[in-house]
Amino acid sequence: MKYFATFNVAEQIFDALITWNLVGSLNVTRVNIKFFRQFDSLVLLGKYNKGSLTYNKLTSALRAWAENTLVSLEGRTPADFVLPLNMNETTGEPAPPEGALRSQVAVLGAHNAYSGVIPPSWAHGGGYLKNGPKNSSVNGHDCSLEVDSESQLGFGF
Repeated sequence: MKYFATFNVAEQIFDALITWNLVGSLNVTRVNIKFFRQFDSLVLLGKYNKGSLTYNKLTSALRAWAENTLVSLEGRTPADFVLPLNMNETTGEPAPPEGALRSQVAVLGAHNAYSGVIPPSWAHGGGYLKNGPKNSSVNGHDCSLEVDSESQLGFGF
């Protein structure tokens, strides 16, 4: 088992929750219904708008699952917070090599997604913003990067 894979799974769920929230709906299709049925065995194909019972049930279950995934790593994190590449599959204890950069980066990615930080578009560039990407077409402001107490990335104008 790998730290970065576990953090990345949670990050992907948080990113999906951000996207569905911004779009205002989620779609259950023939391609993804098996995934969603893990969280609601009675879910049907269709579009579920933000605020609907099914949307709320699915997104709440997915958020809880992703949060529990992160919490499960708490007891497996070394006291010095330097994450190794692997965990022992039998004991769950950290296994060398220590200080794997991709494990550290995965923590930051999961933290940002959990906090609602949306990275810039690869297609259009731009800065980071909590709750949405920032570019020159939004309020006409440039985004500057600073450190704050809520995340490792803070944003000022």
